[in-house]
Amino acid sequence: MPQTNRITDLDHEIHSLNETISTLTRELELKGKEVLRVRSEANQQIRAYEQDLTKRHERELGELSAVHHRETQIMLSDFNKAQELLRDKISALQILLEGTEDKFRNRESRHEDLQVIAELKDMVTEREALVKKLVVGGQLKGDDKKFYQLELVNRETGFNKVFNASPNVGVINPLIKLFLKDITKNCKCVAKALHFLED
Repeated sequence: MPQTNRITDLDHEIHSLNETISTLTRELELKGKEVLRVRSEANQQIRAYEQDLTKRHERELGELSAVHHRETQIMLSDFNKAQELLRDKISALQILLEGTEDKFRNRESRHEDLQVIAELKDMVTEREALVKKLVVGGQLKGDDKKFYQLELVNRETGFNKVFNASPNVGVINPLIKLFLKDITKNCKCVAKALHFLED
């Protein structure tokens, strides 16, 4: 009798354990399904976040690209305007330069320049007359006569180069002053020599 009770108790215990196992198995399946559902939802949220982030990045990149394009167009337009203004300025300066050069070439002679030229002409004429008088009068002899004849020819040639028969009025270059100084200096030297001869 006690053994029968023992077997009955064990059967009840086994049955109870089987029910517990079945319950735990169902709960485990439910938990597994819940885990799968949560994982699926998490994956969906991650994919949605990634898609949203990608779209946001593309939108920001597009905005930056549009801003860069606008700035590039503005810079290009400003550069073209500056280049056009520079061309206009260069053209205006070229016209101004040509006009200034024309004015310089066609300007009237200054009073002081004309006065210097007249004085030089008078001096050369006076000295030429004196030299011719000395040469024709026979007051010079030998090498001296030959020297002054050659000097007269040289002076006439130089004079004709500087003061020709048809002078161009108003085209004296400022740099000619140095050349005129040399001529004046040479004329003074000749004048001294002729003055010495006169004495």
